[in-house]
Amino acid sequence: MVTVSLRGGGCAPDQLNQRLAEATGGRCLDVSDDLATELTAEVARTGTGDAR
Repeated sequence: MVTVSLRGGGCAPDQLNQRLAEATGGRCLDVSDDLATELTAEVARTGTGDAR
């Protein structure tokens, strides 16, 4: 599962978004990341079946 935080710090270790991502083996994307690039990469990985 990929969680996306639209608030800075939403992917900090004690935040729900990060805990969900860790529990599902997914990733947490934070507004401080380059969201457009990161989301594009996630869609590309999903489309090719590349699960990380």
